[in-house]
Amino acid sequence: MDAKTKRTLEGLGTKLVYSKHSEKELQDLIDLRMKYSENYLKNLLENTFEREIQMTKEEKYRLIFGIELSESSMHKRPFSKFKKDIIKELLSIKN
Repeated sequence: MDAKTKRTLEGLGTKLVYSKHSEKELQDLIDLRMKYSENYLKNLLENTFEREIQMTKEEKYRLIFGIELSESSMHKRPFSKFKKDIIKELLSIKN
């Protein structure tokens, strides 16, 4: 990590923000995966809005999970990278 990036992260208090919120964000995603049927996330991502509005995968993730999928846009929403990685893992878990 270069010095400018390090100063920016320190100035924004990124470590503090993640330490205070990441556990709750993670728990919400785990609850979503474990408390609903095996196909719940799949149905959300594949069938939601299909009849009324055609939406891109990126739009669905932004609306359903509040994250950006594109690396170049992740700075627009907090925890996008963190949540994207967790969602990917949770979708691969079979009950």
